[in-house]
This record gives sequence, C-alpha cells and structure tokens, in this order.
Amino acid sequence: MPTINRCAIVLKARQALVDWVNKADPAEEADEITLKDAQHEPTVYLIPDCGNDEEAALWIKGSYEEFFERELLAWYTDRTLWPANRTYEMFCRWFDFSVHSIVEDLAEMPIIHDEDDDDPN
Repeated sequence: MPTINRCAIVLKARQALVDWVNKADPAEEADEITLKDAQHEPTVYLIPDCGNDEEAALWIKGSYEEFFERELLAWYTDRTLWPANRTYEMFCRWFDFSVHSIVEDLAEMPIIHDEDDDDPN
C-alpha cells in the first residue's frame, strides 16, 4: 500500500462561517444552516509533504487565501457576497484545520486531476 508524498488538510467550518452563510444573501430563503450542517462533509486538501505540524501550519498560512476562496465558492458563487479584506486571522476564526502527514493511496486506479477544479476563479 503506497504512501503518497502529500499531507492532507481537513478544513472544518467554525461558527463565524455559519453566521456569514446565514446572513450573506438576503434573497436566500432556505432554512438556516447549523454548525453541524456546515461540518457534515469537510473538505480535504492535499498539500506538499511537510516535515512536521509547524511546517504545515506555515504552508497553510502562506496559502490561506486559496483555501478561503475555495470554501466561500462552495457556499456562494456570487463573489459580491463574499467578505472583503479577508485576512489570515479571519480565516482562523472561520475555519479549523487538522494536518495529516500520512496519506496512503488504497485505490488501484491512477489519480486523475480535473482541470476545472484547479482554479477557484
């Protein structure tokens, strides 16, 4: 069973994200979501292999804007609804993340990259 040269980041919503989702679009008439709803199926990102948690945290800090955009895009494609001036501190208030340094590939088929998902813009 091959271990791949990546770390996995599991990104989970925090209450600040839920609060934003519930008030971002005044035209939205759906029921409000809960933190449990938002955390139901968190996104897992593969990042370069990091030597330790501190190195992974630094990598995340350097790339938080991409994570932030991808997560916001999952909720609203209308970027005018997104909060302006997104900072790393805001990212940390809106998301929890965990780093997993051992990623094993149990599938027998090759990994296929979907080119449409490479760019959050």
